[in-house]
Amino acid sequence: MLWLANVGSEFFYALFLSLTNTTTKFKIKSRSREDMAAKRIHALVKGKVQGVFYREFTRREAEPLGVTGFVRNLKDGTVEITAEGEERQLKEFEKKFRKGPLMAFITGVDVKEEPATGEFEGFDIRYS
Repeated sequence: MLWLANVGSEFFYALFLSLTNTTTKFKIKSRSREDMAAKRIHALVKGKVQGVFYREFTRREAEPLGVTGFVRNLKDGTVEITAEGEERQLKEFEKKFRKGPLMAFITGVDVKEEPATGEFEGFDIRYS
């Protein structure tokens, strides 16, 4: 048991995530041309969102949905998310990042739509 004292909380969170399925599967019956067009959102998440695995949570939720972009901490204590995908993907993603991981306490989310650029290949955590 002595070795447990040297293991950080990140290890236990990674273990928890690997043992639980955090992805959501949903069936899309039909898609309109508007749904299939790439869109982009830029969000600022406020509250207790740094130091609670919020960025890792966001990355893990974006990838199975096929959302591309990035998440990063800002110096003012907020988290910035820039994401691109189809409208349905982004709506599902937004539901998830508005809730956040268990240890987060979100007090506000500002989301703005922007023109998609197609510049992202995956979803990354950026370090400022």
